[in-house]
Amino acid sequence: MATGDVEVRNWFSNARSALGEHYGALFPAQKAYVNAFIFYGLYLSTKPFGWEISEGFLYFALFSWGMALTSDLLSFYGRLADAALGKLLLLVVVGGGANIAIALSAQVVNEITGVDPSKFVHTIAFISVFTAVVLIHIALSVLFVLGLGIGFIYLVVHWTGDDRPIAMLFPWYQSGDSVPHKRLTVTVRVVSFMAVCWFAYSWAADGQTGYKAFVDDKARWFLYTFEMFGNAPCQLLDSQRLAFLGDGQVLVGEKGGEGISFKAQQCVVGE
Repeated sequence: MATGDVEVRNWFSNARSALGEHYGALFPAQKAYVNAFIFYGLYLSTKPFGWEISEGFLYFALFSWGMALTSDLLSFYGRLADAALGKLLLLVVVGGGANIAIALSAQVVNEITGVDPSKFVHTIAFISVFTAVVLIHIALSVLFVLGLGIGFIYLVVHWTGDDRPIAMLFPWYQSGDSVPHKRLTVTVRVVSFMAVCWFAYSWAADGQTGYKAFVDDKARWFLYTFEMFGNAPCQLLDSQRLAFLGDGQVLVGEKGGEGISFKAQQCVVGE
């Protein structure tokens, strides 16, 4: 066997071993980031050929990136929840967000029915899940605007290699000298989170009109299906259902070709 072939094989074997050692020393979130970059590189290299597998590489890259972000957010949540101030902040955010989501849901129900939304608490609870998504997007949009400056400061201070100014500016920070490739990891984390905030900011600016129509449609469907009845003292068409409001008033829902519509009226027996 030629000496050159042996040297090439030894070089590849040593490179593979070195890469394996470096990869094995990484934390799970770091491995997920590396996997995301590898899959995205494979996607870019195969995309010009029009191969269907390139889309698969892209999906794997997005999945790995999402897993890495999820791991980082859970780690940050754990650190925040360990501190008394962090627990208070989480309580304020979750409690306040839940109340705002319920209030927005009540507004949605009032808009589509024109009556007191407190009569339909189940629909309000159902829609609050969708309005919570809106609140999360708004919060991420605000973080994007604020984070442009804060993230830059965080990266600049981090690359100085001194933990003291970081701990002074960011009280929740904990020294992680044992983290391999710490500076690069922090940079990737900040850029990834800012990318998520940028997507949320773009959606908040351009996509809320369509999302509001989607939420209104789901509210109509839930209210008509689960909070209205097909049998009543007053006569109903096959496509109609009603909910009792009190004092002889009912809310009639009618399913037609253009969707579900509602109107309040008197329920007169025999009519």
